[in-house]
Amino acid sequence: MKKFISLVVIGMCLLSLFGCLKKPFGKNDPFILDGPGMVYEPTWESFSISQTSDYSNDLFWFTVTDHYKTPTVIGECRDQSGTVYKAEEGIPLTFQTIADLRDLQIEDLNDVVPSSEGFDEEEPEILDGNVITLTFVAENGFEYEKVIDYETAMKIHSILLPYFVASNQ
Repeated sequence: MKKFISLVVIGMCLLSLFGCLKKPFGKNDPFILDGPGMVYEPTWESFSISQTSDYSNDLFWFTVTDHYKTPTVIGECRDQSGTVYKAEEGIPLTFQTIADLRDLQIEDLNDVVPSSEGFDEEEPEILDGNVITLTFVAENGFEYEKVIDYETAMKIHSILLPYFVASNQ
């Protein structure tokens, strides 16, 4: 009986060792399935947004990084009078500002779907109008490009603009 129990214990130890050789669940998977029809969207660790526009006051770019100890923003933007503000070194953000940015839930926006046609060099390039790009890096290290509307982009602008104004005074 002791031999049988010893063999079972050795077998369980070997099975547990070989079970650990498998890739950890969700470690390198950008989507962790929670259940039928459920997908976990990881939250952002940093994001970059840029907007080009016919209206010069709507031209801006920001990169926000949340390292939990010192969240920062760099970028370039304009106020309503057209004054340009730049920050190449990180401007510290308050935790309330990070909470306001997280309340926008940019990770829940639709993913950008790449065009199947590709770039045609003979097609003229459209140089006017609004073009907004949003990319964020999630906690899992994956990068996501999202579709963002003008109103949400301008909310981000209005949240971050006071930091640029204050840093240039």
